[in-house]
Amino acid sequence: MLFFSVCLSFSMFEVHYVLSVAHVDFGTFVGGHGLVAVKELTLATSATRADEGTILALQKEADILARVCHMEWFPFIYGINIHVVPPYIVQEFVSCRNGSKTSVSFHYLLNHPYSLGVKAVTAAQARDALRQVARGVEYLHLKHILHNDIKSDNVLLRRPGANEPITAKLIDFGSASWQHVTTRFDVGEGPDVSNHIAPEVRRGEPVTPSSDVYSLGRLLEDVCRKYKLLRSLSKTIQASLHPEKDSRLPLLEVIKELSDMEGK
Repeated sequence: MLFFSVCLSFSMFEVHYVLSVAHVDFGTFVGGHGLVAVKELTLATSATRADEGTILALQKEADILARVCHMEWFPFIYGINIHVVPPYIVQEFVSCRNGSKTSVSFHYLLNHPYSLGVKAVTAAQARDALRQVARGVEYLHLKHILHNDIKSDNVLLRRPGANEPITAKLIDFGSASWQHVTTRFDVGEGPDVSNHIAPEVRRGEPVTPSSDVYSLGRLLEDVCRKYKLLRSLSKTIQASLHPEKDSRLPLLEVIKELSDMEGK
């Protein structure tokens, strides 16, 4: 396995990772070779192995992703190795276009409109990418999974060619959890806490499908502000960001609003 470069770091909820691009020859395993993303746990310099809790968390992440990665909205997972230092997950590398060794997140696109090619991404294409993310979140919820970290950094975009549609994939399942397992996060308070975290989660309450809807609403707000879609989606965004979780817009309604805009 040959590492080309470190291209992304994750530090949400005190879980630290490094995501690298690697070239792997799979041989007869999948009948070919190609680029993959390798997500490593970053351990203390003196650590000789990861602690049991950290390994269990990585296994849970791999297990959750393995249950949904056959769907178009998520990266495919190839495997996990917990018997090395540092342990790692190997998953699909989502290149921004054919032949590229670069990934482009929604966050990066908002500041670099030509990062997916010679043609800038249009408002309609951005809206369709948001619809894909919302469909992915819907699928997670149908499988009783909460993502818990929906934000522009965790959506990777791909446009194979200048005239081809954009596809979006929701990544980083390091904070994902099962709906039937009561899960809380100690995110703290203050200006450094990301605003995509729902108010009740900040207060230490358990995550719910509604807290994912809130995070999705923040993603919509960020993208729609850049692409001048705030007026047409303002009611949807406001309803998704309602401070009371039981009063937020249902996810299916968010998807309907994004779908109804098609062609406008």
